Amino acid sequence: MKGFKLSILAVLAFCNLSNALNPTSSPLNKIFSKLYPAGSGESISWGVLKTPTKQTNLSEDERARRREAAAKDLVNIDDEERARRRVAGQVLTVVTCAVAAALPLAHVGFGARVAAEFPLAFLAKGYLGSAKQGL
Repeated sequence: MKGFKLSILAVLAFCNLSNALNPTSSPLNKIFSKLYPAGSGESISWGVLKTPTKQTNLSEDERARRREAAAKDLVNIDDEERARRRVAGQVLTVVTCAVAAALPLAHVGFGARVAAEFPLAFLAKGYLGSAKQGL
């Protein structure tokens, strides 16, 4: 019964985190806006790491065309970053499956298994979704 209660608590904690992800007012959004400010000359790599933006000699018209295409397609990451996120999602999927197989063999309780597997599974799904949608 204790494992079941822990599982419920883990799900409730995740739901509360999901509610905090409201893009307009969440504390998480404020933190990310400060960590990754727009126009800082840096881009995101592997979903969380900062790297210097590649300098390109694009005309203002070409930049405007690319911004318009990205807004139309609702895409804000390039193909290279999408490929990196796909790899990260695939690796995390394998890791999640390995953890899901190993923990019962180690006689880890159900609640602890859920607490270990949920974050990995959601990270994997998030990376794969980001790679697919370009967001």
